[in-house]
Amino acid sequence: MKLKELKIKKSNEIFVIQAGKELLKTPAGLLIESNTINLMERIIADFANQGDIIVEEGIIVEPRILSAYLLASTKRDFIDEGDNLSKDLPGWLSIDPIFAPTAGHPLIAMYQKESQAKAELFLQENGLVLKTWDRYNAKNKKNLIGVIQGVIDGFTPFQKSALINLSWPCGSHFVNSTVYLLGKYDEREWATAIFSRTPDVCRIIGESPINDFLSAKDDLADEEREDLIESIIKSYQEDCLIVRHYLEATNSDL
Repeated sequence: MKLKELKIKKSNEIFVIQAGKELLKTPAGLLIESNTINLMERIIADFANQGDIIVEEGIIVEPRILSAYLLASTKRDFIDEGDNLSKDLPGWLSIDPIFAPTAGHPLIAMYQKESQAKAELFLQENGLVLKTWDRYNAKNKKNLIGVIQGVIDGFTPFQKSALINLSWPCGSHFVNSTVYLLGKYDEREWATAIFSRTPDVCRIIGESPINDFLSAKDDLADEEREDLIESIIKSYQEDCLIVRHYLEATNSDL
């Protein structure tokens, strides 16, 4: 299906995108819709350099990044204007990998330390020290939650929605994603920091002490290992770029 077959339709004050004779949907099968035309125009404009797209039953199946972008773009109604996310924040932070101990391998610990430097600096700027979660006492945790909550309360609904999109698919990385939305990471830096806090780094670098299922890829040559790391980081970077497009698309709605 070619780009020219996509068009914006208005139905009962809601804008949708028509692909041929079908209405465009997210990968979950939900209708792509918005109460403003700006987001729809940006979505169609972003298709311009993609050439032909393949749509099946209203869902873009190729290129897949477009479906992921659409999914992110339609999350904007997930967050209400008055929702400060405070009720969920303590639980989110308690499972944030940035507060988890390293797996125990010296090389992993070094990689993680370097990758989370900006997040650690962000905490220091707010009078906080980065520790493992179990080493914070009740007062420390209250201060930590208060600082992060204060930052998130200042986010627009679109930024809050972006925070959800960035954090959950990559394993609840709320601190690093918050730091990214504050402009302290670029997309590549965010992706590298996220990678360094996932089990992937344990699978690829050195011996993995996590468990047998996540055994290290000792048979990889150095070049193969670097290529694997790069491919994983690029996939995270792509998620981050999708969210940036989403924020740009919604900026005119603010």
